Amino acid sequence: MKKVVLSLLLTVLTLLSSVLFAGAVTPTNTSVVKPIAISSTQLVKEPATYLKKSVEFTGTLAGFSGLGLDYPAVKRDVKDYVTLLVYRADVPSSYEIPLSELKIFVNRKLLKDFKRIGQGDTVKVTGTVISTALGDAWLEASKISVLNSVQKEDIETEDGE
Repeated sequence: MKKVVLSLLLTVLTLLSSVLFAGAVTPTNTSVVKPIAISSTQLVKEPATYLKKSVEFTGTLAGFSGLGLDYPAVKRDVKDYVTLLVYRADVPSSYEIPLSELKIFVNRKLLKDFKRIGQGDTVKVTGTVISTALGDAWLEASKISVLNSVQKEDIETEDGE
């Protein structure tokens, strides 16, 4: 009788575990998801559409800032991160207006290999939309590429070198 009860109990546990853990198996196809190519303007118009998705866009670098790094929902350490801002693409290029509705968090380690990156450079940004807090798009950059660098003069030292 003990064998029958144990066998029945084992069967029930097996069925129960298959119901409780259905879909919990890691898929064998672990291919990398290709980022969605969009414009920065489209991203700020519909941030919820891209939440938790990988996106990629091109923009003109407006500069670096600490904007949003201390916002509680997406807080990042200022020692490790900087916010990258791009110019608005929906206004004439003669106007240099940063797209402040798009907060692009960049780990400083991503920038360490750039000899020069600055205002006016055309950059390609790849990352994941991590939040839509305040109705804005908050992006964690995974890759930054400089597509076109604005010519910058060499900075001279005090001794003229």
